[in-house]
Amino acid sequence: MIGSSLADLSWLDDVPGDRPAIIVAEGVTMYLTEEIMQALLKALTDHFPSGQLAFDAHTPQLVRWLTKSGATVRGTGATFGWGIDNPADIKRLEPRLELITELRAHNLAAYTNMPWSMRILVRVMDIIPALRVMRCLLYRFQRS
Repeated sequence: MIGSSLADLSWLDDVPGDRPAIIVAEGVTMYLTEEIMQALLKALTDHFPSGQLAFDAHTPQLVRWLTKSGATVRGTGATFGWGIDNPADIKRLEPRLELITELRAHNLAAYTNMPWSMRILVRVMDIIPALRVMRCLLYRFQRS
């Protein structure tokens, strides 16, 4: 465990970079700015020879709505900052990332345990790109 802000990339100095990595960023990317996200992706793909990166993401429209509404994470003061519409758009931030898969809420194991009314709501929200939530994205990368 390394206690550090993701914006301060010096924490990577304490992480071995001589072998492939699986990087899981669950519940964090939507709180970063696009500039921090771009710097983080570049630093990770530079640091490791190859690997995979998994994270969940909101859409930019949802991030804007949450920001405009003043939504924060209770008790932390964290605000929303970054989202992605099309998972292939990550190449604009880091060209070495190749999409492996996108899992949406209805693809996740817990979906089948939801009440039917929630399953219908999730399906309807998934039809409207701006409302897509609970998307898990998996990418691979290899240092050039």
